[in-house]
Amino acid sequence: MPMPENTQKRETLFEITAFELYSDVKDTIRSEIRRVIHTMGRRHLTGPVTAMVFEMADNALKALYKHVFFTYAIQESGLGDLPYEAWERVLRDEIETNSARNFERMCRQKSLAVVIRFIRTEENLVIEIINDGVPDKAEHESLRALLKQTAHAENIHAYVDLAESQADGAGAEHKPGLGWSLIFLTLRGLGLTASHFHLIIGSSQTTARIDLPLTLFHGSSDAKIQILDKGVLSDELMARVANELHYGIVIFDDKGDVLEVSQSLLDQLLLPAEEVGDFPEMLKTRFVEDIFSGPFNVAIVNHFENYRLKITPRNANQDLLFNVSGVLNTATRRVETLWQIINLEQGTVNLSEGSVFENVHIQSIVRPYIPNMILEKAHETLRHGMFRLPNEHRELTIAFLDVIGFTSKSEKLEPAQVVDLLNLALGIAVKSIETHHGMIDKFLGDGIMAIFRDPLEAVIAGFEIQLNFMGLNEYRVINGEEPIEMRIGLNTGMVILGSIGTKRRMDWTALGDVVNTASRIEKSSRANSVLVSETTLEKIKEHVTVSESFVQKVKGKQQEITLHFLKRVSYAGGGQMRTLEL
Repeated sequence: MPMPENTQKRETLFEITAFELYSDVKDTIRSEIRRVIHTMGRRHLTGPVTAMVFEMADNALKALYKHVFFTYAIQESGLGDLPYEAWERVLRDEIETNSARNFERMCRQKSLAVVIRFIRTEENLVIEIINDGVPDKAEHESLRALLKQTAHAENIHAYVDLAESQADGAGAEHKPGLGWSLIFLTLRGLGLTASHFHLIIGSSQTTARIDLPLTLFHGSSDAKIQILDKGVLSDELMARVANELHYGIVIFDDKGDVLEVSQSLLDQLLLPAEEVGDFPEMLKTRFVEDIFSGPFNVAIVNHFENYRLKITPRNANQDLLFNVSGVLNTATRRVETLWQIINLEQGTVNLSEGSVFENVHIQSIVRPYIPNMILEKAHETLRHGMFRLPNEHRELTIAFLDVIGFTSKSEKLEPAQVVDLLNLALGIAVKSIETHHGMIDKFLGDGIMAIFRDPLEAVIAGFEIQLNFMGLNEYRVINGEEPIEMRIGLNTGMVILGSIGTKRRMDWTALGDVVNTASRIEKSSRANSVLVSETTLEKIKEHVTVSESFVQKVKGKQQEITLHFLKRVSYAGGGQMRTLEL
């Protein structure tokens, strides 16, 4: 019989205290989770475990801020009798207005925090997220009901739709937490149940705990893999797969005329069996042309895969998107096709129609125009079960770079030469930015806005860019060409990463005073230099020497700011200390 949990041997694998989740602490948590999971031998569990931890930590942080706000703002101001709905609305407005910076500051002052802890026992990997404060009785009951509801979630789409439908209506303050359903669905995906999750409410703290059995991390690599028998593959197995997944089947002749349609497909299209003759009219001409005519038609290449096709069901407004693959039966000259529905849930991303290969080529054309920062955030967002890029508030270093005198230079050149010159200049800058883990936010004509998580790497990239231009210009002068020079300005601080624009055209970018100031700093910089703000210098002062400092009045700020031209930067790279000097 296993020992009770509290008598088992416990080993704390790591413990991290957090007052917020937008700074480097988030990267530290992610790194520690990766280390633990990799050590336990199941690398593929890193993503699910990380997602659950951040969902629990985010909920704990919100609860902590609520506790701090009520205890030190509402009660101390004599408003303790204010209804929950009233002060909770004030709390949400404060978070939206100031991105929780005031609550973070108050938590630090009061030494109240969220603790993320990983513990290994003889049976489980225990994940504990602890926050100061406990919910009141009414909130506790509401939370229990919510956990009970989300513990039986069948899929994430239902909760997305429910959350959105209640966002502006009655009960918006207590709408279902999408994060809880994500946790329980992730547990289910790991073969576990909601019983592995515990919410423990003490006298002054609340603990969310997940017990992951160590057996989850045991491999079965010794199991012998068998070769599937072709007879089973073609008969029993495929019939079961098609039935369980509701795949449709359509059989055509090699000219594109429909011969047979499965009942499952007719059901999806709301088409009665007696009206099956109307099915060909529901197919788009482009589909028939692409598959049954031309040099790549199925009669010549014998099969096709992953063709996306939209069909509007009978008496319905919502299109259904199918993924269609097929093969030519050379004995009968019939084309047997398998239809898999993609967007069963309303609100699914609107994928394009046509051959997937055509769409891949389109993506390869479009891909370079989409910032890496957005693609990375999109992947992370999807892993967390969300379908919109979230707004974030975090400390970043913003870099603005601009080619000096590009307009006057371009007036003397042919259009093709202008493009070549600009690509040369920006190419040099982009290479160094990406080498040092910066992200291109946008190109600004003859300039660049870039984002760095590490201010030192931003400075190193700036030095490297200027040194590369200096080397390039030596050759340009020898060849009788004008030098290419660039201004660089850096600023560090808390910025908002958020979506701006419309539904048809969005941009996810850095916003706020720190960004505007960085742009002003670049305007005050000069060739062959890197100009930084006081806040940036404070972060990297142990690694740099300053050649010149001055006070400047910049547009949009009432007070003057102190700026610094950097002369030298020293850093560890490739296992040795390196120094760059301008």
